[in-house]
Amino acid sequence: MLTLGLCGGLDSVHEQAFDTPSNYTYDGAAVLLENGSVLAAFEEERLNRIKHSNKLPVQAIARCLCTRDVDLTDIDEHKLAHAVAAMAQSGFAESLVYVIDNAGGVFAGSHSRNGAVTLTPAMATAPTMSIQKLFHAVFPFLGLGLFDEYKAMALAPYGDPTVYASFIESLYELGPGHYLLHLDRIASLVGKVEPRQPGEDFTQAHKDLAASLQHAMEDIVLHVLANAKHVTGIERVCLAGGMAENSSTNGRIIYTELFREVFVHPAAYDAGCALGAALPAAQEIGTLPAARVQGVAWGSEVGKTAEISARLKCWSGFVTVEQHDHIELAAAQRLARGDVIGWAQGRAEFGSHALGHRTALADPQRPGATVCLARALRRSTPYRPFGLAVIEEEAEQLFDLRGGPDAFRFMAAAARARDRTRALLPAGVHVDGTARLQIVARETSPRYWALLCSFQDLTGMPALLSASLNTEFEPTAESIDDAIATFLTSELDGLVLGSCMMDRSAPTWRDRLGRLVSLPPYVQMMRTKRREQGDDLLGHEIRTSYDPPRRRAICAELGDALEGLGRAVPAAKLLNAYSQARQLELLDELKTLWAERLIVLVLDRVAESVI
Repeated sequence: MLTLGLCGGLDSVHEQAFDTPSNYTYDGAAVLLENGSVLAAFEEERLNRIKHSNKLPVQAIARCLCTRDVDLTDIDEHKLAHAVAAMAQSGFAESLVYVIDNAGGVFAGSHSRNGAVTLTPAMATAPTMSIQKLFHAVFPFLGLGLFDEYKAMALAPYGDPTVYASFIESLYELGPGHYLLHLDRIASLVGKVEPRQPGEDFTQAHKDLAASLQHAMEDIVLHVLANAKHVTGIERVCLAGGMAENSSTNGRIIYTELFREVFVHPAAYDAGCALGAALPAAQEIGTLPAARVQGVAWGSEVGKTAEISARLKCWSGFVTVEQHDHIELAAAQRLARGDVIGWAQGRAEFGSHALGHRTALADPQRPGATVCLARALRRSTPYRPFGLAVIEEEAEQLFDLRGGPDAFRFMAAAARARDRTRALLPAGVHVDGTARLQIVARETSPRYWALLCSFQDLTGMPALLSASLNTEFEPTAESIDDAIATFLTSELDGLVLGSCMMDRSAPTWRDRLGRLVSLPPYVQMMRTKRREQGDDLLGHEIRTSYDPPRRRAICAELGDALEGLGRAVPAAKLLNAYSQARQLELLDELKTLWAERLIVLVLDRVAESVI
């Protein structure tokens, strides 16, 4: 029995029918189940290359169906539910389920022996009472916006939560089993904190405000959960919803020991709704698996060595490739000498965290590794901590794993480092003494585990600093070509694809002119006009169709060349009217646009498979 679940917007990738934040149709995805078990899961952003895609997940649906070689006529019905996905894959027979989202609440959940999941509402959260609304009310003072909740969380440990405690506490009220928000009082912050402009540094006042905001979230969440446990007597809890991606709050829940076990779904945010949509339909016809989910490698396959090698040969002017029989050792040697490398293996992860399949890695023992990794991936948030992967056999020696190792499998909760660990892992432990931890088991991630063991053999440390394999302008890499594009537009020192180690080479002018140039379906070329000193000046601009939109001015020559561009054309043809010196300048601008994913650059020999 096959079921397909999906979530996302309704407009096509090239359309500009923007969804409003209140609709929360971002993070579109599709999930295919067979007899209740996941066969395939794809986030639309990984395929249409729009971060937090709010478009109809057409490509994700197609990839899911292709995995099983079926079409839509072979699929049964679907519904949407964060709570179902969390409860069904928690491994718990009975649990509270707290959906912390735009419209969430607490449920009493059960998972019977025959696989049936039932949810009984215990407390509903109206959109007007969403913790997300509290964050977004404060965000204008922090210079943050949509999808920036993780930035506020990362900033909080640098501040003092007591500075603005009285103000933040005035914005919410804890009652018997519930809470109220008083966001109309936000105006009283005017004059107390100077609003940060985008691109400006955070002042200490901004850090203090973020700390108070984070403390408020933890205060509200623990209040709700303590009451729900008191009323129901249930001693386990599952967390889902976009705000359940707050690893600091999740860690706080674990360390209060309010519950015997805590499970945070690895795709807690909106993409996980696709899974929650498919599970109830599967349940109506058959039995759902009762065991806890052990991995989320449900996406595209990197491929076999021969396929990878053939693809990399197409980029011979831009990269050099070495194949290794023991790629884990070769990669560990690069990391041990200070390199920052990408690591792509097997099927891509479903969810927001890189768990050893589409990952960038560095040595956490080096004090500057966080800055190096951020720079390599062109990230503009150096204060944000990266994840830390540790082999299961050594994790207890480095961290206080209260709640057991299963609570830290998916990098969804902040684990408290032991005193000696802070000195051992200066780049892996955040300023508050925690790490966003992934405990890696040999049984579920054998190659990643082997890499960590090889690194331990060389350095004595069984841990690596990890981040998603993407730059600031794109979603996490899904395909081989995504990984190559990320590598070539980043400052990573190397990239591992399967058993192949890739390094950069210096392309010739002819190599660069040989690439095909095209526009992604989500961008449009626009002519602009501005008045300056009494004259009307014409210009060119690239605009995106997704929400929130991006706009970027480009030079007149490229504007003229790209306007009306249909099929992909070689850069040589696009720029043939200009001198060699000017061509080199325009090639540099094309590379910048490619790095920002506003154009597509491929080689002629791989064009048909990429565009």
